[in-house]
Amino acid sequence: MPSIPFPNYKFLRESAIEAWTRLVERGQVSVKDVDDQQPINGLLENKTAMLEKIQYLSSEYSPTLVHNDIKGEHILVDPQSGRITGILDWADAGIGNPAVDIAGLVLPVGNDLAEESPGKWDMERIRYCKGFSRLDANVS
Repeated sequence: MPSIPFPNYKFLRESAIEAWTRLVERGQVSVKDVDDQQPINGLLENKTAMLEKIQYLSSEYSPTLVHNDIKGEHILVDPQSGRITGILDWADAGIGNPAVDIAGLVLPVGNDLAEESPGKWDMERIRYCKGFSRLDANVS
């Protein structure tokens, strides 16, 4: 089982800024695409401002089996009960920080539900990983 390294803040931040810069320069993003409807010339700064808030955190955690690619299309849910019945696509699985998977739940199930995941998790680390999940969604 491979070891899953914790996300590289510097690389992901630079990738996100480059991706947003390309989108703005090519005119591929318009004002209607921006949630807050602020002027397009401030888009890059607005969308990358949260990256400045992400701080390096301690790398201490209990190594755990992680899926490493949790997102909506990999989660099977029973429509009657709303319970998870399966998790698909374990190709990226490995041993790593469980906060990465919990943060990956933010996009498919929302922030509140993701933070209710069972177990004692370091919420600061989960918030850190959520930033990376958002980066990954924007860069991909």
